[in-house]
Amino acid sequence: MSWFSDYFEELQKIKAGQFMSVYFLFGDDFYLKENFIEILTNSFKNKDGGIDKEIKYANELDTPNLQNILYSISMFQKPQLIILNDIKKFKNPSKELLKKYLEKPIKENILVLIASEIDYRNKFLKDIKAKSTTLMITSPFENEIPTWIKNYLNNDDRKITNSAIDQLIKIVGTNLSNLSNELDKLKIYLKHGTTITDDDVRFIAGYSKTNKINDLLEAIGKRNKSEAIIILENLISKGFNDVYMLITLYNFIWGLSVLKDPRINADIYTGRMIHVYNTRQLNQMKIYTQNYSKAQLLNGINSIVEADKRIKTSQIDSLNNIILVIDNIIGKN
Repeated sequence: MSWFSDYFEELQKIKAGQFMSVYFLFGDDFYLKENFIEILTNSFKNKDGGIDKEIKYANELDTPNLQNILYSISMFQKPQLIILNDIKKFKNPSKELLKKYLEKPIKENILVLIASEIDYRNKFLKDIKAKSTTLMITSPFENEIPTWIKNYLNNDDRKITNSAIDQLIKIVGTNLSNLSNELDKLKIYLKHGTTITDDDVRFIAGYSKTNKINDLLEAIGKRNKSEAIIILENLISKGFNDVYMLITLYNFIWGLSVLKDPRINADIYTGRMIHVYNTRQLNQMKIYTQNYSKAQLLNGINSIVEADKRIKTSQIDSLNNIILVIDNIIGKN
């Protein structure tokens, strides 16, 4: 079981009213931390009708203040949710006090201890980990994001296709806060039991995104016509100038046509010839050339020139004018 499966499983227990006396969160992902605390706060409130919540940082507490927070109980006091941040910064007397509390925590309260990272050589943190419910809240690696998305949706009995996950990451990125916002939108707009597809993601998550011109070039480079048109619609709706887009397209397609010559492609000064100075971008363009013949690229250049003429001589709107260009560049795929 992965660390984020543990994270989601613990949240499900909390929502069901199964609370532990002490949680230890280690990691630096702001969303995972805030999401955990929000769900814990709301669920703990629902159980007892009201709580007192204390949020403190280790460097602002001396030992007497910490003792007062941990052990202060009165007949009329509500249950306490105590959140202590940066616990590694506690001085030794406070560390000893905290370890003593963990031997016999007050069962009516919940204590959340947070460290930005766990140091397995640090005896204090090892002791904390051994006496608490420990969860990692480190931002997932990019290759872990698809599993995180599936876990997020599984907790609400939702499914999503792999291609929809790829599309969502492409549109939104890998920031968990942004991803969760878009997944929540998808859950709101789609009926329960519906499997989320890449078309759903494009329609709902893509609607609010402002694409960049490079997104359009990438879609054309990959010969993905449907994606290119969706991005084009987004660019036009956000006020991108059609002349600027045609100039950028011309430079891109012309660059691909130059790179079709294997002698130029292998030249160490290739980037200078086509005015592309980013090595990663140049290498990607070399890959795109494999998707087109020389004739297709020359046809694309001619279609861009024709589109420029239409701007000056006809009433065609910007969107349809450039869609004609994309049709001529990509053709049937």
